[in-house]
Amino acid sequence: RLYGAYQQMQTPKRSITSHGGLGKAVDAVRAFEDSPVVQHACLGALHSLATDADNQVRIAALGTVQLVVQAMKRYRTDADVQHVACGLLNNLAHNENLMAGIAMLGKEPVEDALEEHSGVAAVARDCGTALETLSS
Repeated sequence: RLYGAYQQMQTPKRSITSHGGLGKAVDAVRAFEDSPVVQHACLGALHSLATDADNQVRIAALGTVQLVVQAMKRYRTDADVQHVACGLLNNLAHNENLMAGIAMLGKEPVEDALEEHSGVAAVARDCGTALETLSS
């Protein structure tokens, strides 16, 4: 049963990916950099899609890591943006081929987010996890 539920969750992710959803989400992050709502929504979607190894490579190839770091710096005080950004960086960093580059660009903003939002459970959890991943 559990495996069946897992497979059902993967079907929408594959559909989004096969219909260009990754690129569209990244394009929206670029186009609406002045909107924390769009940043949160799109980075959150990418965070969810980055649990798949193939998507991790595709997402990173679109220049997403730099965009995430820019969003984290721009919206330093926005806990929602920081939460999904840290989660996305953490998921991407689980790919050994991507981890060094992500650590180089993303470790400092993750540390800043953790310091700024240490009292927000979701940020502390996801940024703490990302920091552990990026430090290993």
